Amino acid sequence: MKLVVIGMFIFLGIGQPAFAEAKYSQSLLGAVETTELAAMAVKGKQQASVDVHADSLFATGLREIRTKNWHAARVTFEKVLLLNPRYPGAAFFKTFALDKIETSIAGTPSYNIAFFYQFGAVLATMLIALLTVGIISIFKVLHRYEMLFLYVRTIHWTENTRSRTHEKRLPWSSFWRK
Repeated sequence: MKLVVIGMFIFLGIGQPAFAEAKYSQSLLGAVETTELAAMAVKGKQQASVDVHADSLFATGLREIRTKNWHAARVTFEKVLLLNPRYPGAAFFKTFALDKIETSIAGTPSYNIAFFYQFGAVLATMLIALLTVGIISIFKVLHRYEMLFLYVRTIHWTENTRSRTHEKRLPWSSFWRK
C-alpha cells in the first residue's frame, strides 16, 4: 500500500518542486553574489543607488523571462529581492520562473495540464454515457425480439391445442379472439 501511495505521488509530480528547489538553489546564487548584494544594501549606500540597481536588475529579469531563460530570471529576481525585499512584482516573477523551472524538470510542458485532465474526464464521462445508452438499447431490441418470439410461439401453441383453458391463462388471448 505504501508503494502505491509513493508511486501515486511520483506519478502526479507532487515531489518534483522539492527536488527542483534542492537541485537548483545551490547553483543559482553563488555565495559571492549573495554577500556582495547584501553588503551593498546593508552597508548604508544611498537608497537611491540601491533602487536604481534593483530597477536595472528587474528589467534584466523581465528580459530573461521574454527569452524564456527561466534559471537566469529566477536568479535575477532573487537578487532584486535581496536588494529590496518589498520590490513590487519581484516575488511574483521569481515564483513564476520557479514554476516554469519545475514544469520543465518534471517533463511536462509549460501549458496548463489541468485542462487536459478536465478534457479527459469529460471524454470519459461521455464515453460511459454512450456505452450505457448503447447497452440499454441493445437490451431493448433483444427484449422486443424475445417478446415477438414469445408471441409467435404462444400463437402456435394455442392453435395446436384444442383446450381453451390454456388460452385463458394467457393475458393476450382475448386480443387474438377478436
